[in-house]
Amino acid sequence: MLCNKEYDHSQVLTFAPGENQQPLSLLQDDDAEYLAFPSIFCGQRRPNNSERHHPVHYSDICKWELRSVDRRVASSVPNIFFKLKKVEMQNIKNKVSLALRRCKTVGKKYTEKRDSLVKLDEGYHIFRTLRNSPPYLEKRKKDLMAMIRQLGFPTYFVSLSAADTRWTDLLGVLGKLIDNKHYTEDELQDMDWANKTRLIQADPITCVRFFDNRLQHFMHDVLKSDLHPIGKIQDSFVRIEFQQRGSPHAHIMFWIQECAF
Repeated sequence: MLCNKEYDHSQVLTFAPGENQQPLSLLQDDDAEYLAFPSIFCGQRRPNNSERHHPVHYSDICKWELRSVDRRVASSVPNIFFKLKKVEMQNIKNKVSLALRRCKTVGKKYTEKRDSLVKLDEGYHIFRTLRNSPPYLEKRKKDLMAMIRQLGFPTYFVSLSAADTRWTDLLGVLGKLIDNKHYTEDELQDMDWANKTRLIQADPITCVRFFDNRLQHFMHDVLKSDLHPIGKIQDSFVRIEFQQRGSPHAHIMFWIQECAF
């Protein structure tokens, strides 16, 4: 109709399927993800837990889809943030429901329970297991302060960044997953900046998992090996951050046993 030349543009077409309806939460709209990302799901729905032999949590489904051989989900940054938002909303809802069911409410009003949560600051501490929430960061800070009181000041402070554009083994893996091509070592060395960034941006999940695996091997196989290149490590504290360009960044504190300085 819009492409018809004889159509009178003075007329108005109104499409309002949601008129006089209330917006649904992501936790209530079962079809939100399928309809928002048709190029990934192609109109097909996942089986419900009632259709499975064993129920599966949504966070486990997200892990499986992000690690699947089909990289459509892993290469879609909007879908990754959609899953993150839904998982966090579900965790917050579960924490709030657990806090409200923790004590008996028979014969009590909801306002009394709410006021007690506010007075005891319980509404703040129930989120201490949610990563990057204020009580979670406060707990991590207290853990670090306790380590400093018991072990003293850290010996080394190390910052490690992901040199993903220089890791030819990572670029080779991305080439197989994205381009379905086996790049030689010479081709990876001579690859221009545009192709490197294209491969890295196309699959952020593989890049993050590669950095985490490389960091763990560096910690256990090099720094904590029997050779002790920086001394015998007594303890360590690690924090992973993400730079503005999206690559992971590790800040690590090391306590060295019997250090001379």
